[in-house]
Amino acid sequence: MADVQYSAGRWKASLATLALLRKDLAAPENNDARIDNAEARTREALTQYAEMETAALSAVEKARKQGAKMFEAQALFWSCVARQNLDKLEAAKQDCTMANDLYATVGDKIEQARTLTNLAHLLTKLRDNDAYQKYDEALTLATAVGSARDQCDALINYGGVFYDENKFGAALQKYKAALAIGEQSGNLGCQARAIENLGSVARDRHDFLAARTNFEHASNLYTNLGMSVDLARLQSNIADLLWKQGQPAEARLRLQDATKGYREASSRDGLGIALVQLGDVLLAQDQIDKALAAYQEAVQIKKELHEDDEASVTEISTARALVEKGEAAAAESSLRRLVAWCGQKKDVNNEVLARDVLVHSLLAQDQKHKAAVSEARALQVLLPKANDLETVLSARITIARALVMQQSYPQAFAELRSIAADARKHSFPMQELSAKLALLEGERLQGSTPNSFPVHVFVQTAQSKGYLLLARKAAALVEKR
Repeated sequence: MADVQYSAGRWKASLATLALLRKDLAAPENNDARIDNAEARTREALTQYAEMETAALSAVEKARKQGAKMFEAQALFWSCVARQNLDKLEAAKQDCTMANDLYATVGDKIEQARTLTNLAHLLTKLRDNDAYQKYDEALTLATAVGSARDQCDALINYGGVFYDENKFGAALQKYKAALAIGEQSGNLGCQARAIENLGSVARDRHDFLAARTNFEHASNLYTNLGMSVDLARLQSNIADLLWKQGQPAEARLRLQDATKGYREASSRDGLGIALVQLGDVLLAQDQIDKALAAYQEAVQIKKELHEDDEASVTEISTARALVEKGEAAAAESSLRRLVAWCGQKKDVNNEVLARDVLVHSLLAQDQKHKAAVSEARALQVLLPKANDLETVLSARITIARALVMQQSYPQAFAELRSIAADARKHSFPMQELSAKLALLEGERLQGSTPNSFPVHVFVQTAQSKGYLLLARKAAALVEKR
């Protein structure tokens, strides 16, 4: 019963059933390690990692007393997963290694493959190059046994490593292989996940037509299979596609659906990711307080899940919203800490992002323009090391704004026109509009009537695309005239 409820996504009901087992069964059955293992698995679905660790460690102790090596291996696996999410990485590595050894001893190659896959995730987080070898071993085991499901999982997970490293060619190879296995075996869930990932690569390569086709196909499969959490994640991916295409209003609707789905499924991890995306869209639509609320809830969730690095990155977005709200001094204090943190982590792209927002916070404070120029120079030095084009375009606009403050108008205007052209070429509509707005503001600051293009045309364009924050700032130029 608890297994059926778990499979149906009724995780809280599954926990209640397990509680009845402990209450109503007589000893020693009510202390069976299988009950704790089932609880640990269910706690993972609920992203309750502290409770998951407790249940898993209890199962380890009980299984050892029972002499049940299979149950002990299962418990060690769940403990590994819990501790990995609690950032107890060395302890997690030890648990996964012991689980792998036990599964190898009893000859369960399927569970060994799943353990090796999780160990590879862990090693990736530890930046250990042995991660690739573990993915290969997991794939070899799954293939030897003939488990299409586990071959698919191993290939998709392996592709995910390459995807995160922006090695899209290698990622595509793994995702296509997973799709072929899903089609051969008739595993629709495997097909849906592979197709979704193919769509993500197409989106990041700005092949929007292929991305939309893949996402819609995956959406139909998830809907027919009743995979609600996967469908919520896909809604986030579609929203990101719409966002990149310059359709924030449509993206907002998708993200609202995604957050609703995650809340209904009690999927905290997915909810945290979707809230950050929603905050970005709300900010672009000039819903600053709502954006702040989304970012702040996301930070809280990430801290609860011990995803401290992700929480810190989200705080950069929170600071950006504070600048737009007129609380630049409060944002500055937070950003200086975040810049130092990114530097320590050697996270260049996010350091560029943090410095970008820091310069914005300083430009928004009249008495700190000199400091803004100094920080813009530091940003300029760092910029060549960054490889995220969207982040680089935004930083270039900010540096050009600092040039305007120095009254280096010809240089700033030439750079802003170049940025707008680059953004248009690479399909970054918000960055193109942001560069044009900075150009209009610079011309006004210079004391001349904006002559690049009429302000009212810019306002109409920004409003029609849903970039209401940019539209409001441009309209303010007319009011100041």
